[in-house]
Formats: sequence, C-alpha cells, structure tokens
Amino acid sequence: ARSHGLDSAYIPISGEIADKDVAVFVKALSNVRGPTLAFCRTGNRSARAWALSQRGKRSAKRILAAAASAGYDLGSLEERLDQAAPSK
Repeated sequence: ARSHGLDSAYIPISGEIADKDVAVFVKALSNVRGPTLAFCRTGNRSARAWALSQRGKRSAKRILAAAASAGYDLGSLEERLDQAAPSK
C-alpha cells in the first residue's frame, strides 16, 4: 500500500466491539490524511467501529441514518451510541 502512497492500519476486531477497539480505530483515523477505507469481510464490523467512533461528535440518530444510507442497520447500537464516549 505504501508504495502506492496509501497508509494502512491493521485493527483486528472479532465479536463485540469493545471501547478499546474503538479507541484504536479512532487513533488510526486521526493519523490518516484524505479518504479512508475500513474493510472487513461483510462491512458490519467496519460500520460498527465507525459508528462508535462518532459518539460525542454526532447524534445517535445521525449516526444511524448515515449507516442506514450505506446499507447497514445498526439499530442494536442505539443505546450505546446515546452514551457518552469513554474518556481517553
């Protein structure tokens, strides 16, 4: 990737996304300039990690609407999205 001018980060997540996983995701995003692609087999973990990274930045309603417009139903995260983002 780097030989083509792309940055990459490997963030293994399996099962339920923990707050520590979200913190790693946020840190990786903060080091990226330009467009970002988060990849997993189905896109669900990537979408969930993104959604949780937006806590405190957007309302749960806006986060869920953005995910829905991309084809992901993250309604099961609504309560967690309404909670304040964990402190760093």
